[in-house]
Amino acid sequence: MSKSDKTPTIRFKDFSGEWKPKILGDVLKYEQPQPYIVTRAVYDDRYKTPVLTAGQSFILGYTNETEGIKTASEDDPVIIFDDFMTTSHYVDFPFKVKSSAMKLLTIKDTTLDDAYYAYLALAQMRYNVQNHERHWISKFAGFDVLMPEYDEQKKIGLFFFDLNSLIESQREHLEKTRQIKYSFMNGLFAQITDDLPEFRFAEYSHKWCKKNLYEIASPYTDFLPTPTDGYTRLGIRSHMKGTFYEYVAPSKQLGEKRLQRVKRNNFIVNIVFAWEHAIAVTTEEDEGKLVSHRFPQFSFNEGMYPRFFHYALSDERFRHHLWLASPSGAGRNKTLRIDEMMEYELRVPEYEEQKKIADFLTSLDELIELYDCQIAKLQNIKAACLQGMFV
Repeated sequence: MSKSDKTPTIRFKDFSGEWKPKILGDVLKYEQPQPYIVTRAVYDDRYKTPVLTAGQSFILGYTNETEGIKTASEDDPVIIFDDFMTTSHYVDFPFKVKSSAMKLLTIKDTTLDDAYYAYLALAQMRYNVQNHERHWISKFAGFDVLMPEYDEQKKIGLFFFDLNSLIESQREHLEKTRQIKYSFMNGLFAQITDDLPEFRFAEYSHKWCKKNLYEIASPYTDFLPTPTDGYTRLGIRSHMKGTFYEYVAPSKQLGEKRLQRVKRNNFIVNIVFAWEHAIAVTTEEDEGKLVSHRFPQFSFNEGMYPRFFHYALSDERFRHHLWLASPSGAGRNKTLRIDEMMEYELRVPEYEEQKKIADFLTSLDELIELYDCQIAKLQNIKAACLQGMFV
């Protein structure tokens, strides 16, 4: 079916028949927000009542004010509508608001229309804001929208409510896992002034030794003539965001007679953007890619577990050291002094503890990546369903 039909392309089997046009202003009634505006923008997570905005941030904070609270619940929800930007949020808990730049929308007749479906239908409207003006009364309240009967609205609304709840649950798990990793990153590594970390795995008791990078890694080279038939070049993202690849086609190669081949489990740095923490510990996927002389490599010495240093060198202290070791140049280009970088000192445990820490943090990274992938998949499912289940 085409999008111009009065039925959706994806539909629950219990329903048939064409959807009917309704005017939004006949479905939703509005209330001005002034009685519920917070009097003081003093927020604290210990307070009870959330202060909302219809913008992207949604919850600005929590207030201890007890008067002028807008009542909302699962049985009596409210849609807050940004009167200028036309974004909206579904609210099923008591709240206050930050400003008057919104309308509070509720269902006029709950026997005819479902609130969550109306919220979804409102969000699906394709409207391009042209001017800084209020929109609900002058425009949106008069818009026609095709809607099914109440029972189908209710079923669609419940489906997307559950789907959004699942996405939000995955986001909460993701955020908690990131917080757990952050806590361990702060506590599992000994500070340069201490010979023990704040906490550690029970089976280890030896003190951590102070070492500089000369003691940890050694220069590594593997030169080859610059290929003339094309090759894959490796780059390093700033802020320790990993590596990336770029195919260099024949005749597009760099004007260097030779390049270096990347080896896995090496420490590699972009000497031009090292001050932006453009470093990495290479992986199996990186191996065999090519780099110029601007990407020196270092192989880890015996007794050093490469993945440990992926985490140990990710802190702000090392980034600051790289910045100091990179004299100012034109624009963002600041060439790193390798000898100064190698003087950097950090605390290092014995090999087995290095491995234990690195493997543990890697497992957290894998869990974070899993949650990211699950959220992306659920978002794709939601987008496909929104496109197919609305007319």
